[in-house]
Order: sequence, then structure tokens, then C-alpha cells
Amino acid sequence: PSYHFNDRIFNMSGIELTSLQDIEIPQNIEELILSDNQITNLSGIIFPPNLKKLDLFNNNITDLDGVIFPPNLKDLNLDNNNITNLNGVIFSDNLEILNLYGNQIVNLSGIRFPLNLKILNLDENLINNLNNVIFPNNLEGLFLEHNDIVNLYGATFPQNLKELKLSSN
Repeated sequence: PSYHFNDRIFNMSGIELTSLQDIEIPQNIEELILSDNQITNLSGIIFPPNLKKLDLFNNNITDLDGVIFPPNLKDLNLDNNNITNLNGVIFSDNLEILNLYGNQIVNLSGIRFPLNLKILNLDENLINNLNNVIFPNNLEGLFLEHNDIVNLYGATFPQNLKELKLSSN
């Protein structure tokens, strides 16, 4: 497989990876691109401590059980996977952008979203309600288009929210 690497970015996109178990990820990078692969699982992976951006777009990840995200992570892209739930997932407190577009998530109840989260994209999932969901106060953009939400009963939106998209529910 061919890897693209410089001092800050390690790009392993589109090389048909199914696992990261035997991949030695450079520990000094700030951006890791693993998009367009066939990765199914992230448990047990030790991500570089200074990683700020992690791109896992278009893989086959089904859950995030046991995943330890690095503390400095600011941007996490999990678009177009097969994630069904986020229960028990511990995101980095510094996370500002969380993309989960095009997954199979049904319920958000009980999810602990990071306090510094500014953008949350959950378009094209299977979410059916927002009951008891606590969105962080710093959230500025919330995208919930193309889900199965039938009402907003019990939903509480943050005061700082500048953009809310709910069409095609």
C-alpha cells in the first residue's frame, strides 16, 4: 500500500485497509486521513497524542466501543459508516467538529457530547426523536436533515445555536 506522509499529515486513504492493528502510525502527526477504506473497528488503536484531525469518512465502522480518542482532537469525520449508536463513547473535550452524516444512528439519548462542540452533523441517519438529548451550550450548527424525527417534544437547543437544519424528516 502507498502512504502519503509529511511532518503533520499521514494519509492512508483509498488503500483498502480493513484494520489498523498492524499499522504503525507516526506519533508526531496532527492529521490522520483514513477515508475510503474498509475499516470496521477502531478499538485498541492508540492514536497520536497531538492528533487534531481524524478523517474516517466512508469506511465500514459499526461502533466506537472502547475507542480512546486523543485529547487534542478538534475535528472528527465519521461520515458514511455503519455506526448504529454512540452509547458510552467518550469524545475528546476539545472536539469542535463532529461529522456523523450517513450512518445508522437511531437514538441520541444519554450521549455525552463534548462541551466545546461547535458543529454536529447527523444528517441521513435513523434518529427518531430528540427526547432528553443534551446538546452542548457552545453548539453553533446542528444538522439533522433526512432522519425519522416526527416531533421535537423534549428537545432543548442551546442558546448559541446559529444554524438548525431539520428538513426531510
